[in-house]
Amino acid sequence: MRFYGLLAIFLMFTQASQASPGSIFDSLVEQTEASRRAPVVVDQACGEEGKKEFVSLVAQSWYLWYDELAPVSADDYSTAQAYLNAITAPLAPDGRDPGFSYLTTQAADNAQGSTGAYVGYGFSYAFDFQNRFMFSDVLQGGPAGDADFRRGDEVLAIDVGNGFETIAQLSERQATSAEVFGASEAGIQRSFRVRQEQLVVEVTLTKRELVTPPLATEPLLLERSGTTSVGYLNLRSFISTANEALADATRTFRDAGVTDLVIDLRYNGGGLVSVADTMLDLLGGLAAKGEASWRITHNDRHSDEDFGAEFAELADSMSPLRIAFITTGGTASASELVINSLAPHIEVVLIGEDTLAKAVGQYAFD
Repeated sequence: MRFYGLLAIFLMFTQASQASPGSIFDSLVEQTEASRRAPVVVDQACGEEGKKEFVSLVAQSWYLWYDELAPVSADDYSTAQAYLNAITAPLAPDGRDPGFSYLTTQAADNAQGSTGAYVGYGFSYAFDFQNRFMFSDVLQGGPAGDADFRRGDEVLAIDVGNGFETIAQLSERQATSAEVFGASEAGIQRSFRVRQEQLVVEVTLTKRELVTPPLATEPLLLERSGTTSVGYLNLRSFISTANEALADATRTFRDAGVTDLVIDLRYNGGGLVSVADTMLDLLGGLAAKGEASWRITHNDRHSDEDFGAEFAELADSMSPLRIAFITTGGTASASELVINSLAPHIEVVLIGEDTLAKAVGQYAFD
């Protein structure tokens, strides 16, 4: 058996992006593609005890705030994940690590980073200013998409097995996410009562394995009178399949003479730094060629591992003059890296809400 975990261990050269009050988020894991770390060796025959030893060794060596970890005994926790939660608990209240460090499987992590594969109903959600449960994104070809649900539809109630309960009722009895949506297993069902404009429908959705398309829509050219079109791009996540989609988009915009872009990152919680780097080169590689793009720094025990990147011109790089990023409190991590790295070189404005301010990323250890 292999142990596999992700721990927040580096600080990226980025900061919060300011707009207006933020909201909830669904953070995605962020890691570099190439391993720069020596293996952590533990006795894998020891089951859960070996996993806890693995967590302790990695955290004490690589964790960014290793000197602030809680001094608790691994013997007091039945699982490695519970132990990891306990030692990182002091970093949760101020938002430095509210769950960014966790154990997973290598297969699940590879799938999430490469294609955004997961088991689910095919929607993301958020609560609006009236505390309404709204679909913030619906995947084409997923269970929710097949039911003709759309972004902006309101979920009124969910049947978790004992009849429909309103969102307020579920909240009042503090129903957990696992109870509301079910385990991450194909075949799990939940029924949803949904308001679509003036129509209310009840539909049962069944979880299945899904692959997340990196773009929510095809790149759009928005015409405007007397000048060139505005390019619109809605990027869901920085997964590896986004590289080709981003190159196709910038090539389309460049060939159409686009100088102004609207990039929708409202629900983009981040992803692979390597994909963010590609996006930066596609958008800023001509304007800032050779200039510092981003930098990753480690704790003082691994400062020799610090590294960064410079803007580089790619075959499909374009030269935007202005970029308007649409953001929410769910815009995080690699999204913020892109925004802040471009800002010194291209006119950048934010439309919407403050971004999350997630300046840390994760490495995977196994």
